[in-house]
Amino acid sequence: MIKEIIKQSAVMQRQISKFELDYFSNLGDIADKLAGYPYTIWLDSCHPYSQQGRYELLVTDPAQLVIGENDQIKTQSHDGKTQIFSGNPFDSLEKILMQYPKFNHTDVFFCGGFVGYFAYDLGRLNEVIPNLLPQIPHFNNCLGGIYLWGIVSDHFKKTTEIIGILPSSQLQELWQKITALPASDLPGFKLASELIPMTDKASYQKSFKQAKQHIAQGDCYQINLSQAFLAQHKGHAWHAYLALRKNNPTPFAAYINAGDYQILSCSPERFIKIENNDVITNPIKGTARRHENSKIDKIYANKLKASIKNQAENIMIVDLMRNDLSRNCVPGSVKVPKLCNLESFNQVHHLVSTVTGQLDALSSPLKCLRDSFPGGSITGAPKIRAMQIIETLETCRRGIYCGSIGYYGFNNNLDTSIAIRTMISQNHTLKLYAGGAIVADSECHSEYQECYTKIKAISQTLNQL
Repeated sequence: MIKEIIKQSAVMQRQISKFELDYFSNLGDIADKLAGYPYTIWLDSCHPYSQQGRYELLVTDPAQLVIGENDQIKTQSHDGKTQIFSGNPFDSLEKILMQYPKFNHTDVFFCGGFVGYFAYDLGRLNEVIPNLLPQIPHFNNCLGGIYLWGIVSDHFKKTTEIIGILPSSQLQELWQKITALPASDLPGFKLASELIPMTDKASYQKSFKQAKQHIAQGDCYQINLSQAFLAQHKGHAWHAYLALRKNNPTPFAAYINAGDYQILSCSPERFIKIENNDVITNPIKGTARRHENSKIDKIYANKLKASIKNQAENIMIVDLMRNDLSRNCVPGSVKVPKLCNLESFNQVHHLVSTVTGQLDALSSPLKCLRDSFPGGSITGAPKIRAMQIIETLETCRRGIYCGSIGYYGFNNNLDTSIAIRTMISQNHTLKLYAGGAIVADSECHSEYQECYTKIKAISQTLNQL
Protein backbone atom coordinates (compact mmCIF):
# COMPACT_ATOMS: atom_id res chain seq x y z
CA MET A 1 0.00 0.00 0.00
CA ILE A 2 2.79 2.44 0.93
CA LYS A 3 5.08 1.09 -1.77
CA GLU A 4 2.43 1.82 -4.42
CA ILE A 5 2.66 5.55 -3.65
CA ILE A 6 6.44 5.57 -3.75
CA LYS A 7 6.38 3.97 -7.20
CA GLN A 8 4.22 6.82 -8.49
CA SER A 9 7.17 9.22 -8.09
CA ALA A 10 9.56 8.52 -10.97
CA VAL A 11 11.70 11.60 -10.30
CA MET A 12 12.79 12.73 -6.87
CA GLN A 13 12.88 16.43 -6.11
CA ARG A 14 16.03 18.44 -5.66
CA GLN A 15 14.36 20.35 -2.90
CA ILE A 16 12.99 19.53 0.55
CA SER A 17 9.24 19.38 1.13
CA LYS A 18 7.30 19.18 4.38
CA PHE A 19 3.76 18.30 5.33
CA GLU A 20 2.87 19.51 8.81
CA LEU A 21 0.92 17.13 11.07
CA ASP A 22 -0.69 17.44 14.46
CA TYR A 23 1.97 17.02 17.14
CA PHE A 24 2.48 13.45 18.35
CA SER A 25 4.00 13.37 21.84
CA ASN A 26 4.15 9.59 21.37
CA LEU A 27 4.83 8.21 17.89
CA GLY A 28 4.01 4.71 19.14
CA ASP A 29 0.51 4.68 17.67
CA ILE A 30 1.83 5.49 14.19
CA ALA A 31 4.82 3.17 14.53
CA ASP A 32 2.40 0.38 15.47
CA LYS A 33 0.78 0.61 12.04
CA LEU A 34 4.17 0.12 10.34
CA ALA A 35 6.00 -2.19 12.77
CA GLY A 36 5.21 -5.35 10.79
CA TYR A 37 6.56 -3.97 7.50
CA PRO A 38 10.11 -5.11 6.68
CA TYR A 39 12.65 -2.27 6.86
CA THR A 40 10.58 -0.12 9.15
CA ILE A 41 12.99 1.70 11.47
CA TRP A 42 12.10 3.85 14.45
CA LEU A 43 14.87 5.96 15.99
CA ASP A 44 13.11 6.60 19.25
CA SER A 45 13.71 8.96 22.18
CA CYS A 46 10.98 7.15 24.17
CA HIS A 47 8.85 10.24 24.61
CA PRO A 48 6.73 10.79 26.72
CA TYR A 49 8.30 8.26 29.12
CA SER A 50 11.69 10.01 28.85
CA GLN A 51 12.34 13.72 28.44
CA GLN A 52 16.05 13.37 27.60
CA GLY A 53 15.81 13.13 23.81
CA ARG A 54 14.53 15.79 21.42
CA TYR A 55 13.79 14.04 18.11
CA GLU A 56 12.16 10.85 16.85
CA LEU A 57 12.37 9.52 13.31
CA LEU A 58 10.13 6.87 11.77
CA VAL A 59 10.82 5.50 8.28
CA THR A 60 9.63 2.58 6.19
CA ASP A 61 9.86 1.26 2.62
CA PRO A 62 13.29 2.48 1.48
CA ALA A 63 13.80 3.63 -2.09
CA GLN A 64 16.99 1.56 -2.01
CA LEU A 65 17.56 -1.33 0.36
CA VAL A 66 21.17 -1.48 1.64
CA ILE A 67 22.49 -4.85 2.85
CA GLY A 68 26.07 -5.53 3.87
CA GLU A 69 27.81 -8.89 4.10
CA ASN A 70 31.50 -8.96 4.99
CA ASP A 71 33.20 -6.45 2.64
CA GLN A 72 30.33 -6.15 0.17
CA ILE A 73 27.22 -4.01 0.08
CA LYS A 74 24.27 -4.90 -2.11
CA THR A 75 21.52 -2.43 -2.92
CA GLN A 76 18.11 -3.16 -4.36
CA SER A 77 15.75 -0.51 -5.71
CA HIS A 78 11.96 -0.61 -6.10
CA ASP A 79 12.36 -1.38 -9.79
CA GLY A 80 14.39 -4.49 -8.94
CA LYS A 81 17.71 -2.96 -10.02
CA THR A 82 20.62 -4.17 -7.91
CA GLN A 83 24.12 -2.85 -7.35
CA ILE A 84 27.07 -4.50 -5.61
CA PHE A 85 29.87 -2.48 -4.01
CA SER A 86 33.07 -4.06 -2.73
CA GLY A 87 35.37 -2.64 -0.08
CA ASN A 88 34.78 -0.97 3.24
CA PRO A 89 30.98 -0.61 3.70
CA PHE A 90 31.30 2.95 5.02
CA ASP A 91 33.08 3.95 1.81
CA SER A 92 30.51 2.05 -0.28
CA LEU A 93 27.68 3.88 1.45
CA GLU A 94 29.38 7.16 0.57
CA LYS A 95 29.31 6.12 -3.10
CA ILE A 96 25.64 5.09 -2.91
CA LEU A 97 24.64 8.45 -1.43
CA MET A 98 26.43 10.28 -4.26
CA GLN A 99 23.49 9.18 -6.44
CA TYR A 100 21.17 11.45 -4.44
CA PRO A 101 20.92 15.23 -4.07
CA LYS A 102 22.80 17.04 -1.30
CA PHE A 103 21.45 19.95 0.71
CA ASN A 104 22.93 22.65 2.92
CA HIS A 105 19.91 22.78 5.22
CA THR A 106 21.82 21.64 8.29
CA ASP A 107 19.10 23.15 10.51
CA VAL A 108 16.74 20.37 9.32
CA PHE A 109 16.96 17.25 11.51
CA PHE A 110 16.25 14.80 8.66
CA CYS A 111 15.25 15.29 5.03
CA GLY A 112 15.88 11.77 3.75
CA GLY A 113 19.03 9.68 3.61
CA PHE A 114 20.47 6.47 5.02
CA VAL A 115 18.91 4.99 8.14
CA GLY A 116 20.09 1.68 9.56
CA TYR A 117 22.76 -0.07 11.59
CA PHE A 118 26.43 -1.03 11.48
CA ALA A 119 27.34 -4.21 13.38
CA TYR A 120 30.33 -4.39 15.70
CA ASP A 121 32.05 -6.88 13.42
CA LEU A 122 32.51 -4.24 10.70
CA GLY A 123 35.44 -3.20 12.86
CA ARG A 124 37.28 -6.18 11.40
CA LEU A 125 37.37 -4.32 8.09
CA ASN A 126 38.96 -1.26 9.71
CA GLU A 127 41.62 -3.01 11.76
CA VAL A 128 43.52 -6.33 11.82
CA ILE A 129 41.38 -8.53 14.07
CA PRO A 130 41.63 -12.35 14.10
CA ASN A 131 38.56 -14.31 12.96
CA LEU A 132 38.37 -16.83 15.80
CA LEU A 133 34.62 -16.72 16.47
CA PRO A 134 32.11 -18.13 13.98
CA GLN A 135 29.95 -15.76 11.95
CA ILE A 136 26.36 -15.24 13.05
CA PRO A 137 24.15 -17.12 10.56
CA HIS A 138 21.56 -15.14 8.55
CA PHE A 139 22.66 -11.81 10.01
CA ASN A 140 23.82 -8.76 8.04
CA ASN A 141 26.81 -6.74 9.20
CA CYS A 142 25.14 -3.62 7.83
CA LEU A 143 21.47 -3.12 7.03
CA GLY A 144 19.25 -0.18 6.30
CA GLY A 145 18.04 1.83 3.40
CA ILE A 146 18.00 5.10 1.52
CA TYR A 147 14.71 6.68 2.59
CA LEU A 148 13.26 9.58 0.61
CA TRP A 149 11.01 10.70 3.46
CA GLY A 150 10.46 10.25 7.16
CA ILE A 151 8.07 11.15 9.96
CA VAL A 152 9.84 13.45 12.44
CA SER A 153 8.70 14.59 15.87
CA ASP A 154 10.51 17.47 17.57
CA HIS A 155 9.59 17.22 21.25
CA PHE A 156 11.17 20.58 22.11
CA LYS A 157 9.15 22.51 19.54
CA LYS A 158 6.22 20.08 19.88
CA THR A 159 5.89 19.53 16.14
CA THR A 160 5.44 16.48 13.92
CA GLU A 161 5.85 16.46 10.14
CA ILE A 162 6.52 14.28 7.14
CA ILE A 163 9.61 15.60 5.44
CA GLY A 164 11.62 14.46 2.45
CA ILE A 165 12.49 14.99 -1.19
CA LEU A 166 9.09 13.98 -2.58
CA PRO A 167 6.48 16.58 -3.57
CA SER A 168 4.41 17.93 -0.71
CA SER A 169 1.24 16.55 -2.31
CA GLN A 170 2.74 13.07 -2.28
CA LEU A 171 3.81 13.41 1.35
CA GLN A 172 0.22 14.33 2.18
CA GLU A 173 -1.04 11.31 0.27
CA LEU A 174 1.43 9.12 2.11
CA TRP A 175 0.12 10.37 5.42
CA GLN A 176 -3.46 9.66 4.41
CA LYS A 177 -2.48 6.10 3.47
CA ILE A 178 -0.59 5.59 6.74
CA THR A 179 -3.43 6.84 8.92
CA ALA A 180 -5.82 4.55 7.05
CA LEU A 181 -3.74 1.50 7.94
CA PRO A 182 -5.12 -0.63 10.79
CA ALA A 183 -3.25 -1.17 14.02
CA SER A 184 -0.82 -4.06 13.81
CA ASP A 185 -2.17 -7.54 14.40
CA LEU A 186 1.24 -8.91 15.39
CA PRO A 187 0.90 -11.62 18.05
CA GLY A 188 1.70 -10.63 21.63
CA PHE A 189 5.16 -11.29 23.04
CA LYS A 190 5.84 -13.73 25.87
CA LEU A 191 9.04 -15.39 27.06
CA ALA A 192 8.97 -19.18 26.74
CA SER A 193 12.15 -19.60 28.84
CA GLU A 194 14.35 -17.69 31.24
CA LEU A 195 17.24 -15.57 29.97
CA ILE A 196 20.16 -17.98 30.19
CA PRO A 197 23.81 -16.87 29.99
CA MET A 198 25.73 -18.46 27.12
CA THR A 199 28.86 -18.25 29.28
CA ASP A 200 28.76 -20.00 32.66
CA LYS A 201 30.27 -18.27 35.66
CA ALA A 202 33.41 -20.44 35.66
CA SER A 203 34.10 -19.57 32.01
CA TYR A 204 33.53 -15.87 32.73
CA GLN A 205 35.97 -16.06 35.64
CA LYS A 206 38.56 -17.67 33.36
CA SER A 207 38.14 -14.94 30.72
CA PHE A 208 38.27 -12.27 33.43
CA LYS A 209 41.53 -13.69 34.76
CA GLN A 210 43.04 -13.75 31.28
CA ALA A 211 41.96 -10.13 30.72
CA LYS A 212 43.67 -9.10 33.97
CA GLN A 213 46.83 -10.93 32.87
CA HIS A 214 46.87 -8.99 29.58
CA ILE A 215 46.52 -5.74 31.55
CA ALA A 216 49.30 -6.73 33.98
CA GLN A 217 51.57 -7.53 31.04
CA GLY A 218 50.96 -4.11 29.53
CA ASP A 219 49.02 -5.30 26.46
CA CYS A 220 46.05 -3.06 27.40
CA TYR A 221 44.91 -0.89 30.24
CA GLN A 222 41.19 -1.52 29.71
CA ILE A 223 39.34 -4.45 28.12
CA ASN A 224 35.56 -4.55 27.70
CA LEU A 225 34.42 -8.11 28.43
CA SER A 226 30.86 -9.06 27.53
CA GLN A 227 28.62 -12.10 27.61
CA ALA A 228 25.43 -13.10 25.80
CA PHE A 229 22.09 -14.29 27.17
CA LEU A 230 19.47 -16.31 25.29
CA ALA A 231 15.74 -16.88 25.78
CA GLN A 232 13.01 -18.46 23.69
CA HIS A 233 9.83 -16.47 23.13
CA LYS A 234 6.41 -16.59 21.55
CA GLY A 235 4.79 -13.86 19.50
CA HIS A 236 6.41 -10.81 17.91
CA ALA A 237 9.24 -8.74 19.35
CA TRP A 238 7.39 -5.49 18.55
CA HIS A 239 5.31 -5.84 21.70
CA ALA A 240 8.45 -6.43 23.76
CA TYR A 241 9.86 -3.18 22.36
CA LEU A 242 6.74 -1.21 23.29
CA ALA A 243 7.02 -2.46 26.87
CA LEU A 244 10.75 -1.73 27.02
CA ARG A 245 10.42 1.85 25.78
CA LYS A 246 7.85 2.48 28.50
CA ASN A 247 9.57 0.74 31.42
CA ASN A 248 13.19 1.40 30.45
CA PRO A 249 13.12 4.63 28.42
CA THR A 250 16.41 5.85 26.94
CA PRO A 251 17.26 8.74 24.59
CA PHE A 252 18.82 6.56 21.85
CA ALA A 253 16.37 3.68 21.64
CA ALA A 254 15.53 2.02 18.32
CA TYR A 255 13.29 -0.60 16.72
CA ILE A 256 14.41 -2.16 13.44
CA ASN A 257 12.36 -4.69 11.50
CA ALA A 258 15.00 -6.34 9.33
CA GLY A 259 12.53 -8.78 7.83
CA ASP A 260 13.98 -12.07 9.10
CA TYR A 261 14.85 -10.57 12.48
CA GLN A 262 14.07 -7.58 14.66
CA ILE A 263 16.46 -5.41 16.64
CA LEU A 264 15.34 -3.81 19.90
CA SER A 265 17.66 -1.21 21.40
CA CYS A 266 17.38 0.59 24.73
CA SER A 267 20.66 2.45 24.38
CA PRO A 268 21.42 5.47 26.57
CA GLU A 269 24.65 6.26 24.69
CA ARG A 270 25.33 8.50 21.73
CA PHE A 271 28.29 7.49 19.57
CA ILE A 272 28.93 10.26 17.04
CA LYS A 273 26.77 13.20 16.03
CA ILE A 274 27.81 15.60 13.26
CA GLU A 275 25.72 18.68 12.55
CA ASN A 276 26.95 21.70 10.59
CA ASN A 277 30.41 20.04 10.79
CA ASP A 278 30.34 20.16 14.60
CA VAL A 279 31.33 16.72 15.92
CA ILE A 280 30.26 15.39 19.32
CA THR A 281 30.58 12.04 21.08
CA ASN A 282 29.32 11.10 24.56
CA PRO A 283 31.17 8.04 25.87
CA ILE A 284 29.66 6.28 28.89
CA LYS A 285 31.86 4.47 31.34
CA GLY A 286 30.84 3.93 34.97
CA THR A 287 27.56 2.39 36.10
CA ALA A 288 25.64 2.16 39.38
CA ARG A 289 22.18 0.75 39.99
CA ARG A 290 19.32 2.95 41.13
CA HIS A 291 17.27 2.52 44.28
CA GLU A 292 13.59 3.28 44.87
CA ASN A 293 14.51 5.07 48.11
CA SER A 294 15.64 8.56 47.04
CA LYS A 295 18.17 8.92 49.87
CA ILE A 296 19.81 5.58 49.10
CA ASP A 297 19.65 6.37 45.39
CA LYS A 298 21.55 9.60 46.01
CA ILE A 299 24.19 7.70 47.97
CA TYR A 300 24.66 5.31 45.03
CA ALA A 301 24.95 8.27 42.63
CA ASN A 302 27.46 10.13 44.80
CA LYS A 303 29.51 6.97 45.31
CA LEU A 304 29.70 6.48 41.54
CA LYS A 305 30.67 10.08 40.95
CA ALA A 306 33.44 9.86 43.56
CA SER A 307 34.75 6.49 42.36
CA ILE A 308 38.40 6.81 41.31
CA LYS A 309 38.13 3.49 39.45
CA ASN A 310 35.12 4.55 37.38
CA GLN A 311 36.60 7.97 36.69
CA ALA A 312 39.78 6.31 35.46
CA GLU A 313 37.80 4.01 33.14
CA ASN A 314 35.94 6.99 31.71
CA ILE A 315 39.05 9.12 31.23
CA MET A 316 40.80 6.28 29.38
CA ILE A 317 37.97 6.19 26.84
CA VAL A 318 37.79 9.98 26.60
CA ASP A 319 41.48 9.98 25.66
CA LEU A 320 40.83 7.25 23.08
CA MET A 321 37.91 9.17 21.55
CA ARG A 322 39.98 12.37 21.45
CA ASN A 323 42.52 10.51 19.35
CA ASP A 324 39.85 8.93 17.12
CA LEU A 325 38.11 12.24 16.40
CA SER A 326 41.44 13.97 15.78
CA ARG A 327 41.92 11.79 12.69
CA ASN A 328 39.14 13.74 10.94
CA CYS A 329 38.85 17.01 12.86
CA VAL A 330 40.60 20.34 12.42
CA PRO A 331 43.88 20.22 14.36
CA GLY A 332 43.46 21.72 17.81
CA SER A 333 39.65 21.72 17.65
CA VAL A 334 39.07 18.57 19.77
CA LYS A 335 37.94 19.55 23.29
CA VAL A 336 36.43 17.88 26.38
CA PRO A 337 33.76 20.29 27.73
CA LYS A 338 32.32 17.69 30.15
CA LEU A 339 34.30 15.00 31.96
CA CYS A 340 32.71 12.23 34.06
CA ASN A 341 29.36 14.01 34.29
CA LEU A 342 26.72 12.11 36.31
CA GLU A 343 23.57 11.27 34.31
CA SER A 344 20.68 9.30 35.76
CA PHE A 345 18.43 7.03 33.73
CA ASN A 346 15.37 5.04 34.69
CA GLN A 347 17.31 2.04 36.03
CA VAL A 348 20.97 3.10 36.35
CA HIS A 349 23.31 6.02 36.96
CA HIS A 350 26.14 6.56 34.47
CA LEU A 351 29.25 8.69 34.17
CA VAL A 352 29.06 10.43 30.78
CA SER A 353 31.70 12.62 29.16
CA THR A 354 31.49 14.91 26.14
CA VAL A 355 34.18 15.21 23.46
CA THR A 356 33.75 17.74 20.63
CA GLY A 357 35.58 18.78 17.49
CA GLN A 358 35.22 20.53 14.13
CA LEU A 359 35.11 18.26 11.08
CA ASP A 360 37.97 18.92 8.68
CA ALA A 361 36.94 20.16 5.23
CA LEU A 362 38.91 17.30 3.64
CA SER A 363 36.94 14.68 5.58
CA SER A 364 33.26 13.65 5.67
CA PRO A 365 30.80 12.49 8.35
CA LEU A 366 30.95 8.87 7.14
CA LYS A 367 34.74 8.89 7.10
CA CYS A 368 34.75 10.23 10.66
CA LEU A 369 32.33 7.47 11.67
CA ARG A 370 34.42 4.81 9.90
CA ASP A 371 37.69 5.90 11.49
CA SER A 372 36.13 5.93 14.97
CA PHE A 373 34.25 2.64 14.62
CA PRO A 374 33.52 0.76 16.80
CA GLY A 375 33.25 3.08 19.79
CA GLY A 376 36.05 2.93 22.32
CA SER A 377 33.68 2.75 25.28
CA ILE A 378 32.76 -0.82 24.34
CA THR A 379 36.17 -2.11 23.27
CA GLY A 380 38.75 -0.87 25.74
CA ALA A 381 42.06 0.85 25.21
CA PRO A 382 44.20 0.81 23.21
CA LYS A 383 41.31 -0.07 20.92
CA ILE A 384 42.89 -2.37 18.35
CA ARG A 385 44.73 -4.51 20.90
CA ALA A 386 41.62 -4.64 23.08
CA MET A 387 39.54 -5.90 20.14
CA GLN A 388 42.15 -8.55 19.36
CA ILE A 389 42.06 -9.76 22.96
CA ILE A 390 38.25 -9.67 23.10
CA GLU A 391 38.18 -12.09 20.17
CA THR A 392 40.10 -14.64 22.28
CA LEU A 393 38.02 -14.17 25.44
CA GLU A 394 34.39 -14.07 24.35
CA THR A 395 32.37 -17.09 23.22
CA CYS A 396 30.39 -15.60 20.31
CA ARG A 397 30.43 -12.65 17.93
CA ARG A 398 28.70 -9.52 19.13
CA GLY A 399 26.65 -8.80 16.01
CA ILE A 400 24.57 -5.67 16.52
CA TYR A 401 25.71 -5.39 20.14
CA CYS A 402 28.30 -2.60 20.47
CA GLY A 403 27.72 -1.59 16.86
CA SER A 404 25.87 1.61 15.93
CA ILE A 405 22.33 2.56 14.92
CA GLY A 406 21.46 5.88 13.32
CA TYR A 407 21.12 8.00 10.20
CA TYR A 408 23.13 10.00 7.71
CA GLY A 409 20.99 12.53 5.90
CA PHE A 410 21.09 14.17 2.49
CA ASN A 411 21.91 17.38 4.37
CA ASN A 412 25.17 15.89 5.73
CA ASN A 413 23.80 15.53 9.28
CA LEU A 414 24.70 12.29 11.06
CA ASP A 415 23.75 10.87 14.44
CA THR A 416 24.45 7.39 15.79
CA SER A 417 24.13 5.45 19.02
CA ILE A 418 26.29 2.81 20.62
CA ALA A 419 24.11 -0.30 20.47
CA ILE A 420 24.28 -1.33 24.13
CA ARG A 421 21.23 -2.70 26.00
CA THR A 422 20.39 -4.05 22.56
CA MET A 423 18.95 -7.40 21.56
CA ILE A 424 17.99 -9.32 18.45
CA SER A 425 14.91 -11.50 17.97
CA GLN A 426 15.27 -14.20 15.34
CA ASN A 427 13.31 -17.44 14.91
CA HIS A 428 11.63 -16.89 18.29
CA THR A 429 15.00 -16.66 20.02
CA LEU A 430 15.98 -13.49 21.84
CA LYS A 431 19.69 -12.73 22.22
CA LEU A 432 20.84 -10.05 24.64
CA TYR A 433 24.36 -8.97 25.62
CA ALA A 434 25.90 -7.16 28.58
CA GLY A 435 29.46 -6.31 29.52
CA GLY A 436 31.77 -4.08 31.46
CA ALA A 437 35.24 -2.59 31.47
CA ILE A 438 38.05 -4.60 33.06
CA VAL A 439 40.95 -2.55 34.45
CA ALA A 440 43.86 -3.33 36.76
CA ASP A 441 41.86 -3.05 40.01
CA SER A 442 38.63 -4.69 38.76
CA GLU A 443 37.11 -7.46 40.88
CA CYS A 444 35.56 -10.44 39.12
CA HIS A 445 32.44 -10.67 41.27
CA SER A 446 31.49 -7.00 40.88
CA GLU A 447 32.12 -7.04 37.12
CA TYR A 448 30.06 -10.20 36.75
CA GLN A 449 27.21 -8.64 38.73
CA GLU A 450 27.41 -5.44 36.66
CA CYS A 451 26.34 -7.46 33.61
CA TYR A 452 23.18 -8.47 35.45
CA THR A 453 22.61 -4.92 36.71
CA LYS A 454 22.63 -3.69 33.11
CA ILE A 455 20.06 -6.22 31.89
CA LYS A 456 17.92 -6.25 35.04
CA ALA A 457 15.36 -3.72 33.79
CA ILE A 458 15.09 -5.51 30.45
CA SER A 459 14.65 -8.98 31.95
CA GLN A 460 12.10 -7.72 34.48
CA THR A 461 10.04 -6.07 31.76
CA LEU A 462 10.12 -9.11 29.49
CA ASN A 463 9.18 -11.46 32.34
CA GLN A 464 6.10 -9.37 33.07
CA LEU A 465 4.65 -9.73 29.55
